Amino acid sequence: MFSSADNDALKLIRDKFPNMAFVLGIGHINKKSQKIRKNLMMEFYNSKVYCPNIIHKNSVVENSVTLGIGNQIFAKSVVSTNAIIGNFSIINTGAVSYTHLRAHETRH
Repeated sequence: MFSSADNDALKLIRDKFPNMAFVLGIGHINKKSQKIRKNLMMEFYNSKVYCPNIIHKNSVVENSVTLGIGNQIFAKSVVSTNAIIGNFSIINTGAVSYTHLRAHETRH
């Protein structure tokens, strides 16, 4: 679905605009969107573009939580003590994690 040229384009953008942030805006709706999301996650990760964690001001994330990159934590969600969240996870509105949450994690 994506070629090395796509990865090269991301690297060029990263080098020209080092402060630009990338946010993955595709959720998991069906198998097709899941495949697109996974491919984009890999492209973002491999090209080392800046993918900040987006944390809603009305969510609770304990200080002991370990976050990967590119996560989205929505309003009224709670990520509890010592939880581990991988890369590009979506913690949806009202979600509560107790320990070691690994939703949508990519392993590297």
